[in-house]
Amino acid sequence: MATAYSDRSLQGELLLMRYPFHLLLIGSLCLPSIAWSQKAPDLGYVFPPAVNVGATTSVQLGGYDYTPDVIVHIHNPLIQLSDQGPPGPFLIPKPPYWFGTKSRSSALPIPREIPITFTLPESIQPGWTHWQVSNANGSSQTAVLLVTDDNEILEERYRDQPQVLDSLPLAVSGRLARIAEIDRYQFSSPHNGPITLQLMARKLGANFNGVLQVHDSDGNLLADVADTMGLDTQLTFYGKAHRSYQVSLHDVDFRGHPSYVYRLIFTDGPRILTTLPAYGQQGKTQRVQFIGYGLKSGRSRLETLERNITFPNTQDTPFFNYQLKTEFGIAPTIAIPLSLHPELTEETIRSSSSTVLSPPLAITGLLESASQSDSYWWSSATGQTWHLSALSHAIGTRLDLAISIHDADGKLVAENDDLPGTPDAGVEFTAPRKGRYECRIRDNSGHAGEATAIYRFSLKLQAAEFTMDVPQQVHIPVNGKGALLVKVNKKGGFKQDIRLSVEGLPPGITIAESPVIKAEKNELNIPLLASSETEILSTWIQIHGTALVDQNPPLRIATAPLSGNLCQKDPNRSRTSRILLTTTLDPPFTVELIDRNRQRAVHRGTTYPAPFIVKRDKGFHGEVFLQMSAVQSRHRQGIHGPIVSVPPDTEHVFYPCFLPEWLETDRTTRMSVLGVGKVRGPDGKLHYITKEANARVTMILEGALLKITHLAEELTISGGESFDVPLEISRSSKLSAPIRIQLIVPEELTGLIQCAPLVIPVEQSAAVLHIQTADSPRVKGQWKLKVHATAQRDNQWPVLSETEVPVVFRVPVL
Repeated sequence: MATAYSDRSLQGELLLMRYPFHLLLIGSLCLPSIAWSQKAPDLGYVFPPAVNVGATTSVQLGGYDYTPDVIVHIHNPLIQLSDQGPPGPFLIPKPPYWFGTKSRSSALPIPREIPITFTLPESIQPGWTHWQVSNANGSSQTAVLLVTDDNEILEERYRDQPQVLDSLPLAVSGRLARIAEIDRYQFSSPHNGPITLQLMARKLGANFNGVLQVHDSDGNLLADVADTMGLDTQLTFYGKAHRSYQVSLHDVDFRGHPSYVYRLIFTDGPRILTTLPAYGQQGKTQRVQFIGYGLKSGRSRLETLERNITFPNTQDTPFFNYQLKTEFGIAPTIAIPLSLHPELTEETIRSSSSTVLSPPLAITGLLESASQSDSYWWSSATGQTWHLSALSHAIGTRLDLAISIHDADGKLVAENDDLPGTPDAGVEFTAPRKGRYECRIRDNSGHAGEATAIYRFSLKLQAAEFTMDVPQQVHIPVNGKGALLVKVNKKGGFKQDIRLSVEGLPPGITIAESPVIKAEKNELNIPLLASSETEILSTWIQIHGTALVDQNPPLRIATAPLSGNLCQKDPNRSRTSRILLTTTLDPPFTVELIDRNRQRAVHRGTTYPAPFIVKRDKGFHGEVFLQMSAVQSRHRQGIHGPIVSVPPDTEHVFYPCFLPEWLETDRTTRMSVLGVGKVRGPDGKLHYITKEANARVTMILEGALLKITHLAEELTISGGESFDVPLEISRSSKLSAPIRIQLIVPEELTGLIQCAPLVIPVEQSAAVLHIQTADSPRVKGQWKLKVHATAQRDNQWPVLSETEVPVVFRVPVL
């Protein structure tokens, strides 16, 4: 772990600065206090989001309010972690920015990234795993990581030109890092037949809605699709052999952010939407009908194809991964869920001589009309409890199902529309008397009658049993108290006391002996106590529950929902028994903004030194850092600040807030500041403890102090030539300092364009930049060169102005 707290995200004068400047307290308003809390780290993404089986991969773990001592936890114990580095620079989104109405919406948080290496064995199974981070302030929620055996490559961008891909199939990991960014890829179809594109973004935790478009080499639009449902998107089009195609990807609202990571899969084959039956019975060979695009003809139209599949007789995995081979290529792998009970189709049931079902079983059916419902009958004894469900979302179709149960006389006895977290339906029903009962399934989405209006209905006797829900994160302050809330879901008339135990508690943390959830209760808060000698750590724990049911004491392990996937099909399948318990330290300091309720007038393009007081508790004499909080208000439009060190003997400090010259003057701008202190824990180790400032710095914008403008006319240059750019400099009388002017060259042209910086004295208002270009084939096309002018106000606060010079470089004649 790094011991120095460094940040290299800011250019020029705003690299890591120390501000031991003292400031007299000039007064503040006495208003009711606001709770400005300690902040645990939070996370959002990993890039690249997919790692290969049997490989070692270096990735960046993106998240928010990281500290140098943050610890990474991976849920799959087969994955080894190594080479973890400290958090990198703040990833301030670069231009362009939203202005006007959009600029007033909530700002996306500012991430930092941790470099780390994942090593995966050959024995690991492809699929999803989760990770999270923690420090002495608490732990984050979980994020996702995809383990794959596909051909994976990374996005390699050169300006706006498309990245040329090799032979299909392959998957590209990229990100839409800026507003208005459009990523483009070019490839050739290997043969006549379907080409399938699948976008993973929301599944990876990236909160954007993708738009995919396909153009041919003549620029004709062949296919497009937008993820308006927030479920990620995919498309299939007909490709012609050896023809070139270009795929573009952007957000539906052209948003961009470093957290907008994605994985785009290119397959030269058809696409499967779903299957009949939707599940496979373990250990059985079944005739399965696949429904998808291009399965028979290779054309981009909905078709079906049947195959005999032998499903494995194993409980090691809930899915069977199957690749359908067709005359027109291999479809992307489909994960078919496995079941212990018979999996039938509606057609099989309708052709049976009996109209009464023999549960347990499941039926995959098709709702053929929006005005009708499907009906199933079964017989029950008095007092029997049944579990019924109707799934669509969980199997990848778009119905919004509702179920109702009626007795033999048609009387409604139970119903359900949506289960928690899903539009799918389910109900537990106890028969009031012996007889026949009917379950009716209907759709509320308007998609009934479509070829993909498929659902899975299941019916089984519900035994007396229970499950337990707990939070996935548990925080306990050293020498303090915490609580672990255990909720019980009782099924099948379960009525028993449940004895609880917590496995894996670290030394120094204790609970009450033998906590019990009484039969008449549905939850219990288990009190947790941490001694003053408890170490600062994070560890996995499990919560066990036992009860006497049918003279057998079954063990149940509590589970918690996993976060990260923003379009989870089935919430019940995304749970974990790995509960992360983290011990924390309270911050022994506060960060207070002087005159916190005042609006401060600030010139655009300048640095505002916001005055703060760092108050340390008695006995704490450590160093404190001030930095931007990850969560700010509104779109920030490039506002930023550095990491500032406050030495142990300093209380009064300025925090420099830089406000770019393009900010709007008809709105206030705010900066949220986070304090980070180096505190020694009971284990003798230094930990980084966070504390939000008690108020945000509120600023109103005035005109700029410095403005630089180029006077160049249209510039058309050949590589190897030199040219001049005349500049005009306007400055306020408040700015009496020399100005340094330099040329900022696009990354792609680094080393190919040279320009010596200029220092302009106070009395000078004009200058000329002399620019020399290299004779290189890379110096071609249209570019914008940025001229960067900086000065120091009061000999310490940066003032900045920029202008862009458009230049056309002639294409060399060969």
